[in-house]
Amino acid sequence: MPKMLTGMISGHDPRNCAAGKPPAKPKNHRWPSFFKSLPIPLVVLVLFYFAPHWLNSKVRNQIIGDLNNNTRLTAAERNDRIEFFSKVDFAKVALDGAPELATLHEGLVKAGLAQTYRFLRWGFGASLLLVVMQLAAMGYMTILNSKAKESQENLIRNYKLGWRIGMTCAFIQILLLVPLLTYASYEFPIIWADHWYPKLVLVIVILGGTVLITSAKILLTKVPLRFNEPMSRRVSRAEAPELWDAVLTAAARLNATPPDNIIIGLQLNFYVTELAVWDGKELAQGRTLFLSYPLLKQLPEEEIIAIIGHELGHFIGDDTRLTREFYPLHLKTHGTLVALAGAKYIGWTTLHFLNFFDWSFAETKNTVSRRRELLADSKAAAVTSPRVAASALVRFHVLLEAFKQGMVDAVTKGGQSPLDIPLHTVVREKLPAGVAFWDELFQQKLPHPLDTHPALHVRLEALGQTIDAKAAEALAVQENESAYSRWLAHRSELFADLRNQADAAIGTMRSRAQVTTADYQTADGRELLDKHFPVRKWKSSARAFWICLIVFGCLAGGLVALAMFLPAEMGPLRIFFAFFALLPVYGVGVLWVRHRNGELTLDANGLSYTGWHRQLRFADLQKISYRKTYGSVSATFHLKQAQRPFWKMTLFEFKRKNLSYSFSGLAGVKQLTVAQTIFNYFTRQIPK
Repeated sequence: MPKMLTGMISGHDPRNCAAGKPPAKPKNHRWPSFFKSLPIPLVVLVLFYFAPHWLNSKVRNQIIGDLNNNTRLTAAERNDRIEFFSKVDFAKVALDGAPELATLHEGLVKAGLAQTYRFLRWGFGASLLLVVMQLAAMGYMTILNSKAKESQENLIRNYKLGWRIGMTCAFIQILLLVPLLTYASYEFPIIWADHWYPKLVLVIVILGGTVLITSAKILLTKVPLRFNEPMSRRVSRAEAPELWDAVLTAAARLNATPPDNIIIGLQLNFYVTELAVWDGKELAQGRTLFLSYPLLKQLPEEEIIAIIGHELGHFIGDDTRLTREFYPLHLKTHGTLVALAGAKYIGWTTLHFLNFFDWSFAETKNTVSRRRELLADSKAAAVTSPRVAASALVRFHVLLEAFKQGMVDAVTKGGQSPLDIPLHTVVREKLPAGVAFWDELFQQKLPHPLDTHPALHVRLEALGQTIDAKAAEALAVQENESAYSRWLAHRSELFADLRNQADAAIGTMRSRAQVTTADYQTADGRELLDKHFPVRKWKSSARAFWICLIVFGCLAGGLVALAMFLPAEMGPLRIFFAFFALLPVYGVGVLWVRHRNGELTLDANGLSYTGWHRQLRFADLQKISYRKTYGSVSATFHLKQAQRPFWKMTLFEFKRKNLSYSFSGLAGVKQLTVAQTIFNYFTRQIPK
């Protein structure tokens, strides 16, 4: 869905506090990430530290047990040897090989214990290296972050250095942790219980290898350094001379480098960038100024010039370099974090280690970003005046909410496109005095593709302007000639394609809204829903059905045969087998009634199965949860109210709030595809 339209529907999330009060400081997750990254390395370190002692104890107990069972030794000899072996450090003997204990050393080597002790020593060294490296890297990142606060140049340099250190350590962590955890999962159960778990070892190897390969691919992938603005168009100086003249005049007054490109689009935002911008047809290279088509049609010329001055102010301070330097690194970091999150506990340590790096610089970066925004606001005031710059900020914030309200009506009620409704009309109709919006207005922050903006009240205070809710409302309802009317009104054909795209997007959203709110119990609603969500059917696997039926039948027959052919004197055991034969017999009956010629049917109203008493209606569902186990996907349907059982041949008829179904029995289908299709029908998501 287009970003502009999505933003207008979703709106913003202002803090619920009175105007004039500073917003609560966001929670810093750096130190929680620090502590979450340590448990696994510390546990591994402790295990490898104590493992030789545990193995010593095991070897000692085994030798002492053999001595106690040796009948050829006298009591005195036995006691002397037990006393001797109770003091021996087998790890030291196995690894160092003292001459006086050569025979014992040879025995430990032949038994493979010397190699085990050597591996445990290597494991301790690797785990110690892991912990020391991680603590040192985190400490150095903290120092880099403290130095980064001194200047923008330091921030860029230290962030890049911290990123290199962080990603290098992340790879080393995975390279160390995967073999350490693999060996620990193999060796420690043997030391404790003389048993190992191959499935656990295999899972660790697969997950560790997967996250390592995935992270490497992310880091080696070249990030496309561009913004995508498909619902936009670049305007040349020949196409919009008045607009270009205004921009160039503002740049000259600020002594700022003018943009190479001006792009006008449907997104509710203004920004500058040195990254390439793709408008769906061509790629704009160099310095680009993005202007919002809807906002150009609403805000007056002087306020648009103030906003342009603000954006050009970022060019003055070389602020766009920060975006250029941070953008690819952020994408790679977050992509790696996603890969690590999918590796469960194998990636836990590295996940929170990289989270620590990310959060270490987040507060500094946001502080620098807010400082840059206030400096850019001062440029907006310089090219116009503090009053005009403040007015532009207030009306910008109000306009976002007004467009949200107008878009909701346009989509749900078929109202006029918000592109054609004057701001003051929407404000009067949708944002009357007294609503919470006006009190929350001063805590709102403008959206931006990458940066963090200060709250409105902070920006107004920096401009030396005092505006309360009543004054903000008065500003919003003022009728002014828009910048679009002054610069572009006689060139509307330039934006015909944009309007068509906006109308098409609104039409699509309106159709989706109608589908979402349609009532299947009415004729019109049923027709609409059946059109978008046709009936789907999936057959159960006949092969799986007959295999299960034969297995249960053989089991029942075997138990009955045991009951019949056991001797008469074993009467209680015959009764026992005869009784338990009823279970597979019941299983045969359940399989026959529920799954013979089984068919799962999905439509817009709900889901039905031949083994159920009735249809499961989506209107009765609260949510659907899915689970994947060893390639088998199952769904649990959570009902709003408890209902009598759906499955046929259910022994206990008490009401339940859940219904489970496994897709593994369906023939010739991708289980995840079936699960996704059912979820789309339930949530009424029309395929694109």
